[in-house]
Amino acid sequence: VKIGHGVDGMDIQSLHRDFGIFVVNVFDTQEAAEVLQLREKGLAKLCALYELPHSEEYDLLKAEYQNTDWRRRPLTPPMIEYGRYDVHYLVQL
Repeated sequence: VKIGHGVDGMDIQSLHRDFGIFVVNVFDTQEAAEVLQLREKGLAKLCALYELPHSEEYDLLKAEYQNTDWRRRPLTPPMIEYGRYDVHYLVQL
């Protein structure tokens, strides 16, 4: 099983387009929040709801890179760091 947040957006399409990967058996934390009828469905809000550790550095990286063009290569070190933060708590959620 793969775990992601909002994977029905760019993630799955990009993996298929760029690498020919077909993604199956995915647990989407954003869809789980929908099913649970949670008011907040964003990843940072879910982490806060479940009292997972928070980082000011993550907030800064998120402000800078959340809506960036992730097709651009090479990824910069801050982009990679943001990506690491973005998936760090998915299993715990």
